Amino acid sequence: MYQNSTAALYHFTSVVNNIDLEISNQCGRLIAGAIICYNASIHSCFLDADSHNQKKLKILKKTSPVAWRHIHFTGRFIFYTNKNPINLSYLIEYIEL
Repeated sequence: MYQNSTAALYHFTSVVNNIDLEISNQCGRLIAGAIICYNASIHSCFLDADSHNQKKLKILKKTSPVAWRHIHFTGRFIFYTNKNPINLSYLIEYIEL
């Protein structure tokens, strides 16, 4: 009897842990995709602002849309619909070269 209960408990926790793991993996993919989209948008806006600036082109070639050193994940976040989208043109004005 004890072995069957233990096996059932192990199976249940294994299933729950697998579901939790799958949810965690999918959340990680979603966040990574959002970061890549955000960075690619910044790169595109940065390039559109002055596509003939050689210094900007050189910096863009060295940066990666997959990088996330500039994004902080510490703290408490509350996500809700914001009617004001991020103004990337305003944001890139403050990027120092």
